[in-house]
Amino acid sequence: MVHADTVLLPGYVTRPGAGAIPSWYRRWVDRTAASLGPADPGEPPLPRRIFVERTIGPRRVINRDQLDPVLCRHGIQALDLTKLSPEQEIRLFRDAELVVGVTGSGLANALFSRSAHLVELVAGPEVLPTFFYLATAKGLPYDYVLGPPDHQRLSAERRLEQDVRVDAEALDRLLSRLDSA
Repeated sequence: MVHADTVLLPGYVTRPGAGAIPSWYRRWVDRTAASLGPADPGEPPLPRRIFVERTIGPRRVINRDQLDPVLCRHGIQALDLTKLSPEQEIRLFRDAELVVGVTGSGLANALFSRSAHLVELVAGPEVLPTFFYLATAKGLPYDYVLGPPDHQRLSAERRLEQDVRVDAEALDRLLSRLDSA
């Protein structure tokens, strides 16, 4: 368990939206995550292949009926992070081997990961660089799946305000390739 007299939550430690992480900050996060140790013996084990479920706000997946069979086929468990304690959340990402999720704050928890492969589900045809830079700064493998064509003329930033249709077939192909590697 983590106890603190004072908690400072810095804003961007680089420029907003950059995703780059200074090495001193990465080392501090890694030490903090490692200091938690293993989960308590009474707690159920956390999955190692996770889909970051968005239950509130924009960017919820609107075609879960197509996505869920793909996740199941590849042994990926959907998790609502709001149901976890901060310690469980840090352990989950620290020990994960695969993290799949829509662009957003849930994926930012990959900052705690030691070696997870990060797969970003993009809400359209344009990738913002934030999670690529985060993964690169952490030395994590990174892939993305673009949303299916929808003929909307929205910027990537505007798409962050909408729910997401995931290209389930493209995700299945990517996960099959990763599983066979």
